[in-house]
Amino acid sequence: MKKIIPLLFTLFFALLTHAQVSKTVNLTAAGTLTASLTAIEKNTVTNLTINGTIDARDFEIMRDSMPLLAVLDISNVTISTYTGMNGTTSSTTQYLANSIPVNAFINMSNNVSKINLTSIILPNSVTSISDYAFYGCIGLTNLTIPNSVTSIGENTFYGCTGLSGSLKIGNSVTFIGVGAFGGCAKLTELVVQTDNSNYSTINGVMFDKSQACLIQYPSGEKGIYTIPNSVTSIGSAAFQVCTGLTGLTIPNSVTSIENYAFYGCSGLTSLSIPNSVTSIKSCAFQYCTGLISFTIPNSVTTIGYYAFSGCTGLTSIYANSTIPIVLSSSSSVFYNVNKTTCTLYVPVGSKSAYQSANQWKDFTNIVETTTAVQTLNKTILNVYPNPTTESFQISGIEGTALMTLSDLNGKTVLSKQITGNENVSVSSLSKGVYVLKITTNEGVMEKKIVKN
Repeated sequence: MKKIIPLLFTLFFALLTHAQVSKTVNLTAAGTLTASLTAIEKNTVTNLTINGTIDARDFEIMRDSMPLLAVLDISNVTISTYTGMNGTTSSTTQYLANSIPVNAFINMSNNVSKINLTSIILPNSVTSISDYAFYGCIGLTNLTIPNSVTSIGENTFYGCTGLSGSLKIGNSVTFIGVGAFGGCAKLTELVVQTDNSNYSTINGVMFDKSQACLIQYPSGEKGIYTIPNSVTSIGSAAFQVCTGLTGLTIPNSVTSIENYAFYGCSGLTSLSIPNSVTSIKSCAFQYCTGLISFTIPNSVTTIGYYAFSGCTGLTSIYANSTIPIVLSSSSSVFYNVNKTTCTLYVPVGSKSAYQSANQWKDFTNIVETTTAVQTLNKTILNVYPNPTTESFQISGIEGTALMTLSDLNGKTVLSKQITGNENVSVSSLSKGVYVLKITTNEGVMEKKIVKN
């Protein structure tokens, strides 16, 4: 008989844990949820509706003292400020009003309730969802982010593997933190509902390891993310391992693509980098194995190590700069890119420069194309003295330029990079007429020069 009683209790508790137990509480003061529930209710309630005023102390009760909580409706609550040690962190913390507090439902090893939590309805008064608020809530499948929310903190929904399909973000959001939706492997679509001029940065690892990682902004094609016009930087690891991202449109406002920004985006096939971008940082597109072709605009001045390493699907690269971008001699930008089958297209008149430039010269097929080169106005640059006996100078050059000097048979007798007003010696050349070609990022100028 003694053995039967514990068994019956175990069976009863097992049945109880699968039963739906609903409870509605009306709180007149924040921090009183624990007093409004009996010990049995705390252990058995699965569906909880709260009306009134709550603060971080009440979130701590829901998180740590209600193991079976699955459905939570706090749509009619007001979240008030609280400062103290009894909130959702273990130290004295100041919790803001109208904010889902930091660690509100974080799934720690002793928090069974975060596994069971499947649905939460937030109040329309909420303006921010703090760091780690729903971190690791693997059971969470139903979530609506109110239009009132302006900020989503770091790692807020990281590891919410139950989130699937489409998730809408209201048009008031101006900040999405690092790792906010990281590890949301079933999230196939994130919709930012309208354009918002307050965005300035797509923050790091926003969609790290999501399977689809796509945004319709404001109404893009499925699988293609259009970045809002106000964004100036694609942050470090912003789309890292977003395997479902198939296309990308970057606006002219972006000037830099940071480290690991699109690392491992194996589904990315098309890429358009605008002329506003000046730097592509290290590993920015590493292991984008689906990438077939891309263009490097002439505005880019630096490309970090391994930026396109492992892009094994590449068949063509268009380098629009007439002067090859200086690449590191120690770490290959194009490591594991098949440089025999991938064609490198360069501006007319710059093939020889690419054939002698570090890393660029490794491409077997370097083809000149006229699509990206303009002819410089000869009045912009001035060559003097001409004729000359010993040397000449070129005025009007901004930055650096590639200078080649060829005889009338087309043989290059001198080739070097120069800066404005640099003295170019021709004392070793024979007397005669030569063709001077000046190549800058703005175009090409050819002029005859006479050596007496």
